Amino acid sequence: MSTKPIICGRPLNLRLHIGAYITQTMDGLTDRKTEEIIRYHAGVRLLCGVEDTTETIDHTSIEAFRNMIGPEGAEKLNKIIVQHAVKEGFTGSKLCSSDTTVQEAPINHPTEVGHLRKIGEELTGIGKRIKKGVSLKLEKLKEKAEKIVTEVRLFTRGKGKKVIEEKKKLGKKLHKTVKEMYQVVEKSLGKMSSAASEQYKEDMVLYQKMLQQIEKWMKTGFHPAGKIISLWYTEARAITRGKASRAVVFHLPAHLWTPMVLTPPTRFAHR
Repeated sequence: MSTKPIICGRPLNLRLHIGAYITQTMDGLTDRKTEEIIRYHAGVRLLCGVEDTTETIDHTSIEAFRNMIGPEGAEKLNKIIVQHAVKEGFTGSKLCSSDTTVQEAPINHPTEVGHLRKIGEELTGIGKRIKKGVSLKLEKLKEKAEKIVTEVRLFTRGKGKKVIEEKKKLGKKLHKTVKEMYQVVEKSLGKMSSAASEQYKEDMVLYQKMLQQIEKWMKTGFHPAGKIISLWYTEARAITRGKASRAVVFHLPAHLWTPMVLTPPTRFAHR
């Protein structure tokens, strides 16, 4: 039997993809803007190794490669770039300052209402897979939750005192409904064998933790430290930037070390 790897599809142009990744990371570009720059910018095309060809890259490939690299890949890639910069004399240790940047999480702006709605949907999905009777009960609770969400969207617009009070009231009502859904699923899983319920354990722990942190915020008005802001990207966190344009961003735990060396009379800055 052959031990050769099976290659499906077109081979990856690694130079092009890494060049696109570096270009996007340095300038904080969107996927589509990165695609456009690689198509028309001579310097960037040289970096990507496609200066003498018509080859380019589309925004979907840029996104797929970035997600594949992940935080650990970003850190390793950054170290390699710095090592080569030192070797070629573009930077060194005479005078360095460091900074960090973040890999923004591809999520919508998180809200407690949105989280509760999604948790309710996921719990209903679990109910459908474990027991018909449980599913019917969860569907009724889900309908109740959806009505509350609709009320929040239609009748709590603005920042008036009455509007805020109504939003808090509906938020607590929604939280109570989704928490009841959680308890229904938890009780049903408790009656199943350990092997059968194991597949839902991780998700249930996540939902419980998010319900607890939302409840704390509703009672105190303060978000707990290390708050989970996404059901899908559980490592994503909010960070305050203190900038007028974007006071808060939602990021994945990726850090890029950005050394800068001053070598008179020329300043070299590398990211």
